[in-house]
Amino acid sequence: MRIAVIGKKFPFCGIVTYCRELVRTMRARGHEVAFFYLHEEEVHFEREEGLPYLFKTHMYTIPMPDTRARLADSLRAFAPDVVHASFALSPLDFALPEVCRELGVPLVATFHVALDHRPSLPNHVSGFVYRMYASTLAKCGRVIIFSELQRAKLARLGVPAGRIDVVPNGVDVQRWSPGPSRFKAAIGATHVVGYMGRLDPEKNVGALLEAFTQASLPPNTHLAIVGDGVLGARLRRKHADVPNVHWLGFIQDEDERRDILRGCDVFALPSSVEGLSIALLEGMACGAAPLATDVGADGEVIQGVGRVIDPTRLPEELAPALTALLADPDELARLREASRRRVVTRYSAQQNASALLEVYAAAGRAVAAS
Repeated sequence: MRIAVIGKKFPFCGIVTYCRELVRTMRARGHEVAFFYLHEEEVHFEREEGLPYLFKTHMYTIPMPDTRARLADSLRAFAPDVVHASFALSPLDFALPEVCRELGVPLVATFHVALDHRPSLPNHVSGFVYRMYASTLAKCGRVIIFSELQRAKLARLGVPAGRIDVVPNGVDVQRWSPGPSRFKAAIGATHVVGYMGRLDPEKNVGALLEAFTQASLPPNTHLAIVGDGVLGARLRRKHADVPNVHWLGFIQDEDERRDILRGCDVFALPSSVEGLSIALLEGMACGAAPLATDVGADGEVIQGVGRVIDPTRLPEELAPALTALLADPDELARLREASRRRVVTRYSAQQNASALLEVYAAAGRAVAAS
């Protein structure tokens, strides 16, 4: 199958990981994949093309006026069997249904916008984006989301329910696996609590730092924070005096990130909104017991193999949950093993790829029938 992936490669975020793993897995299965993304420099990778843009932030990008025409020409030259695009990335998203219709190619869109069922500022922002994208998603051949909550939201906004597919994210459980950690040995920690992701308001890393100082943790417990974002500098200044905190910043090297995750006893993700965190799945696959809020699909993923907390009660629940996870070594070991097993059995990259291929086939049949 010839698959055109339209997504994101820079700067790093969950969508970048999603696109990278999608391209890698489909190519490993023998499919021919072309990868298109908005990028300012010439791309020197086979079957990849950087598209021109005017302005970029880590959340959204404004394309050049001729980007749509350039992408249409490139898709026509590649002649894909399916186009798989990640939303929400740029105003180019809104043009893709028409571009694919003109080319006679089915369009599958993964809608990455996080969501929760409780009122909060991040969730209000997400709700606005859902309303803004609903009419465009309704024109796509298939729409992929990560939870039943997202499916219900889109259906209420007019996206045909029969074209919405819940396909959980997946990770390569061979690459992301337990093993010795040079990082943990280097810092001499007995226990490590890890966070990996953006340092943005909806991630609540400040609440995690507060909980780390308040929890009754075993001696020599360390907190490793991997990532950066709009709150990065402010959080580092505010919590500069908290002992045993390692501000590791953005780490592009996959081997280094995996080494850190292998050293984590607990992976913490106290977000206000999520879709389905790939970093959470990677941490669990490496054998970390998860502590996360029940937002998006994250609560479903860790139910029974970690600690689920309410994002509206972080001051009351986060520190006690950290304490409970690290208080019983036998229970911690059980949860770490169970977390790894959960990802292997339900959230592997191979399962994700098989489900995506079924979605592609359904989208292709619909175009052929019309």
